[in-house]
Amino acid sequence: MKKHGFVVSIRGVNGGYKLATDASDIIVLDIVEALEGELFVVGQNVGASVVLDSFWKDIQEKVRAVFHVKLSELDKAYATYFYEI
Repeated sequence: MKKHGFVVSIRGVNGGYKLATDASDIIVLDIVEALEGELFVVGQNVGASVVLDSFWKDIQEKVRAVFHVKLSELDKAYATYFYEI
């Protein structure tokens, strides 16, 4: 994460890591692709029909859209599931 500029390290007794930019500036898809590589790569289908190619391209766009959310929005979406004990 540091290598890709998502976090910065802080030295010292109270050191650690923190986000390099505001969570509203970070897209989850960018994090996933930085760590894992391009998400849902569709290979060349030799001899495949144009319809199938169109189908796979559509699926690829939909999968990428699921992960195209700001980190700050992801935090808000799941905040209701955390309970203080």
